[in-house]
Amino acid sequence: MKIPESLKKVVNLVIVDESAASAPAAAETESDSSTSAAGTASGHQSSLRTQDAQTGQQPGASSGIDVADLEKRIDTLIQDNPAYAPYRAFAEMSQSIAAAVPDEQQRYRAALLGVKTNLDALLGAVNSHADVLATEQKNFASAFVARAEADIASLREQETRLNEEIGALARQLAEKNAQKDAVSKSINSKTAGLAKAKIDFESVRTTLVQKYDGIVKKLQGYLGESAHG
Repeated sequence: MKIPESLKKVVNLVIVDESAASAPAAAETESDSSTSAAGTASGHQSSLRTQDAQTGQQPGASSGIDVADLEKRIDTLIQDNPAYAPYRAFAEMSQSIAAAVPDEQQRYRAALLGVKTNLDALLGAVNSHADVLATEQKNFASAFVARAEADIASLREQETRLNEEIGALARQLAEKNAQKDAVSKSINSKTAGLAKAKIDFESVRTTLVQKYDGIVKKLQGYLGESAHG
């Protein structure tokens, strides 16, 4: 953007007024900014870890959202919002004079005069982002969140049914195990009974064999040829 002649005069005036006051603090401001940036980054990481812990988010969980793409899309909506236009004009003006006015505070003051607005108007324009975010949050809740919660509810119902089936199978398994134990006891009892029956039968057979062998011997002994000889 070409700097209008009238704005060039404003820029020159702002530079002259501010250069003496801003120069001594430049090095300190830069150092403070670096320290603040490092602290902010560390604090942001800590905040993310705290949020994950509070929401019960599992490590490695996938949200199904392309965060960078979502941020870019919503940011575009914010900047395309007509209510944001005053700040957009101010930002474009500030950018156009960046080379001529490297000091940011001086540049902001020059741009403010250049677009002929005031601080309240700029703040109102920037704060219009809240309306866009509120609308997007409603859309997110009604579409993505509602669908995901419905899927989760369906999965919970499926989980409940499976737990019930597992419980029923566990009860059936317990019953079958009890039946198996009873059958095993019957097998052991009958096996032992059969073994005892075999022993008893053999005992009876032996006794009767001995009994009738004794009779045979008596008959042969008393009545046989040797007895008459």
